[in-house]
Amino acid sequence: MRSRRSLIIVLSVGFFASHSGMLLGLLSGYAVALLFAKSTTTTALVAMAIGILLLTAVLTLFSRVECYELLKMGPEARSGEFRRSAWRRVAEVYGLSPREQEVMELLAAGRNSSCIEQQLYISRSTVKTHRRHIYEKTGVGSTQELIDLIEKSSV
Repeated sequence: MRSRRSLIIVLSVGFFASHSGMLLGLLSGYAVALLFAKSTTTTALVAMAIGILLLTAVLTLFSRVECYELLKMGPEARSGEFRRSAWRRVAEVYGLSPREQEVMELLAAGRNSSCIEQQLYISRSTVKTHRRHIYEKTGVGSTQELIDLIEKSSV
């Protein structure tokens, strides 16, 4: 239950931060429009100047690596260790055997049955059996659904 509570807190904080930023932007826009309502050109120039100042502030306050980390999104941004911990968590929750976990990791990494067969030194039918057991235990019907399940468990 701890992970669900953590997820709710993270989503709540993100929601609050996002909407606070939008509200701040909206109020700033109204303030600029009221102060410089005589000319739309002046209003646009002031808005651009504020944008440039904000961008300069972000680039000054955060290092290049921190900016890159802030912008990274999606599964490709996750480190190998982060993925492995998600795989272990799924294997533990659904009671996968150690060999099924190895097959699941390779499936989640996008490997096909032929590659898994060669990498684990097992027959094609053994790969199919492990795949079927993984799908049955986790309640998924395809490799994509398995990947989605793993990504959901990593949140």
